[in-house]
Amino acid sequence: MLTAADVTLGDITIPTAFGVYPDLENYLPLKQAIGFAMHASAPDEAKSVITSAFKKAMAAAVVADWAQSNFYDLSGQSGKEASRLFNRLEVTFAWALVDLQSAKVSPVDLGINKP
Repeated sequence: MLTAADVTLGDITIPTAFGVYPDLENYLPLKQAIGFAMHASAPDEAKSVITSAFKKAMAAAVVADWAQSNFYDLSGQSGKEASRLFNRLEVTFAWALVDLQSAKVSPVDLGINKP
């Protein structure tokens, strides 16, 4: 868990990652994001159709109910806003692993430059 304390869900306790990596506090709070992606070179018409369907789905009660029951926060970014969010997450997590001496591959080798 990327929280300062262990988290209990029902009868299961999930330990905080801070026990192993106390320097995580230097990088948090930072939420992970899960999203749907399509290549930037996709036709604008396809992007428009997918974005409209995504916004409609994000507004549906069934999605809100699912998110709540699965402990997700819905944000609903798309386009350039989503790209900025995911790029920030990628850079932050990649370089946090380097700083915490846990990276198996240098982010530079993956094209992720240090900010």
